[in-house]
Amino acid sequence: MFQLTWQEFSRRPHIARLPLHEQVRQFQWELQRHELLIEYVSSAAAAAGSGGAGGGNGTVVQAIQAQQDQSINSYVENDYIDNYFV
Repeated sequence: MFQLTWQEFSRRPHIARLPLHEQVRQFQWELQRHELLIEYVSSAAAAAGSGGAGGGNGTVVQAIQAQQDQSINSYVENDYIDNYFV
């Protein structure tokens, strides 16, 4: 999973033009969302690892993580996040 940092977050064009207090608020919101996503992926990995003969499949977990990373990045990069802060 990608690691969200303030430096990277604050340089996004749709974030950089906001006042600082709004940048902080959105950063906190996105960190919270990122933590929930990590919990979801971890629980999906645990479920995949506990089912079936022969244990889990690391490839499945990596595919889930890659798909989630891509979804979040495209969500943010395409300015969909602005719809929540109107």
